[in-house]
Amino acid sequence: MLKVFDTTAESFRQMRALLLSYPAHLFEMNGMLSMSIFNEETNRTINIWMSHDYDNEVWALKYQVELPVADLTVQFGKFVEYWNLVVASRDGVCSCWSNLASGYFRLISMAS
Repeated sequence: MLKVFDTTAESFRQMRALLLSYPAHLFEMNGMLSMSIFNEETNRTINIWMSHDYDNEVWALKYQVELPVADLTVQFGKFVEYWNLVVASRDGVCSCWSNLASGYFRLISMAS
């Protein structure tokens, strides 16, 4: 369950979240609550879900992003199974970032 704040009614309520096998990270995309999930089974896919209807608690899979493992291996010298991923959206572009030892690196970007 998520605790959400209704800015019109100025009150909190609970909202059902997706039943997930992996940890999710919440963020805002195009004015809607969204969540990203790194698929630990494949170690190369990020699923991005958006809440399309707050009142009826409807979530929809917006993107299923396949990480470019070969390119990342060349760029960083190895493919790390746990990338510590962060997904963020700004100005109509959704980007996936990874926190590696030497700082954050943008792995992939796409129009949201």
